[in-house]
Amino acid sequence: MTTRPRVDGANPNCKHRAIAGRVYENFKPIYEWIQEDDHDSLLVYLPGFTKEFIKVTIENPNILHVLGQRLIPGNKWHWFHEDFQVPETCKVNVIRAKFGGGILTITMPHKIINPPTIQEPMKKETQDTKSTKPISSTLASTIPSQPPLNNATKPSNESKNSHMSLDQAMGRIKDERTVIVKMEVVATTVVVVVVALVAVGIYMFPTMLEIKV
Repeated sequence: MTTRPRVDGANPNCKHRAIAGRVYENFKPIYEWIQEDDHDSLLVYLPGFTKEFIKVTIENPNILHVLGQRLIPGNKWHWFHEDFQVPETCKVNVIRAKFGGGILTITMPHKIINPPTIQEPMKKETQDTKSTKPISSTLASTIPSQPPLNNATKPSNESKNSHMSLDQAMGRIKDERTVIVKMEVVATTVVVVVVALVAVGIYMFPTMLEIKV
């Protein structure tokens, strides 16, 4: 278990919601980072505070806000507001906080990195290869052998039909390949549009997540 360097100090100039008749004084809490194998922990030491007056929120881009206040003698209030940068290796949407014994513990689980997968060869080429084999064998069987020279005559109807079937088969192959290419272009365009919309939504509408203590 190792202690990480401290990041992002307090925000004494940050505005907070003041209540009329109260006198506020800045409070500087002590905190530390603890790094473990599957998560990072942020410990904020807040003696004399209660969880009802502590608030933890997360705002883009991965900024953790911790603020709170407490009543002290003389009808005065201590208050603080600390900002922390969430490590890039941690998952923001599963961060949890717990307060007890004057210590606020914020747990940040690490992201699970899956090993790269080996992509299988494209099935399209295999299907095209299989589809051409029957055609070549069929064409070989349907093409008539060359008649003797002494009996040379005009092409028979069977020879014309065989050449027409060859042209039709080649035409079908070209049509099928054209349809497959068009479908791939449409699918790629849809994916690009969806990714662009999600990116614009995140940029224009930053989210604020409040963590219950």
